[in-house]
Amino acid sequence: KTGVTLCGIVPESMTQTTTQVSQSYVTLENVDRIGGAGADGITIQPGPQVGGSDSGCFYHNISGGMTSFVGGGRHVYLKKNADWASHPNRPTRTNFFGQRLVRGNTGFYLEVGSEINLYGCHEELITSGSTPLATPTARYVSADCTNINFFGGYSEGCSASFDGGANNVNSWGYIPASGSTTDWRTYVNSWAE
Repeated sequence: KTGVTLCGIVPESMTQTTTQVSQSYVTLENVDRIGGAGADGITIQPGPQVGGSDSGCFYHNISGGMTSFVGGGRHVYLKKNADWASHPNRPTRTNFFGQRLVRGNTGFYLEVGSEINLYGCHEELITSGSTPLATPTARYVSADCTNINFFGGYSEGCSASFDGGANNVNSWGYIPASGSTTDWRTYVNSWAE
């Protein structure tokens, strides 16, 4: 798939207008992703609206696996659909379990999403490159996300642990050991030390 370097849960065509295609109910177990600058480890993106209905993008379970990028890269990318401005479809009800993200520019880049859960995910040495984020960041959550939940996990040796519109982030036991933890306290609804 054009624009996806490693794993993609994306429509075959972002411009088709006749057939509704669902990117739903996908399970990945212990899939490792190795790449470099400009790579995306896992991209999840809904399709365009067809016949008045959104193409589904929900109920994914991503378990285990690691990503290691040298010189940049985005490990997990939840991407807006092609017609987001008029039809704001998004990935929903998706779980990430025990992801191990090492090096690169961005660990979790949540451009859009709702009911997204990260269980025991760890990011380390997210310190390289200037895209998509000028400051390499373990977890980025945009203002277009809602109901994002962090359960445990640890970010260590990263330029920053967290950035973005975190007014919709809940956290239980996540340890942001890099960057400003003072900012983190002001963003999230729950804080565990």
